[in-house]
Formats: sequence, structure tokens, C-alpha cells
Amino acid sequence: MMLTIQLIEKLEFALAYAKAHEFTLMEALLDEVRDGSYDITPRQSAFLIRTACAAVEHVASAFDPLSSAETALAAIARAKGAGQFDNAGLSAA
Repeated sequence: MMLTIQLIEKLEFALAYAKAHEFTLMEALLDEVRDGSYDITPRQSAFLIRTACAAVEHVASAFDPLSSAETALAAIARAKGAGQFDNAGLSAA
């Protein structure tokens, strides 16, 4: 089971691949992120992660990739913000 932070990192790498037109690598990472998101609670965080996946995916087919990349970054930031809140209770006790 992946932590939210690991999924966010994979989203960031997927966005980098989308910007570099490495669509096969992007898709592979997004599949991993989507699959991993179903184990995330609360559901709001999982939803934000899958929304960010769609935003990253859109970069690959957008007429304006720069604007789409900014939208994807914003979606990733929202997912990251929710993930930081979710993982705040974790400690190495």
C-alpha cells in the first residue's frame, strides 16, 4: 500500500513525462497512481489524486500544454495539501 506522499511524487513525475512527451511512461505512472488511490482514506484525498491524474493526462492532448500543465500543477497541489493533512497524524512512535 502506497502512502499519499508516494502517489503525489508519482504524479509529479508523470507530469514531467507529459511535458517531455514521454506518454507511455506517463500512462504507466498514472495507472499506478490511480490503482494506489483506491487504498487512500479519506475518500476526498483519493478523489483529489484521481482528479490530478486526469489533469496530468490532459497535458498530453491539450492544444495549450503550458496552460494545461499549470492546471495539473494546481490539481497536484490540492492533492498534496489534502495528503499532508491526512498524514499529519502519522508518527514514528
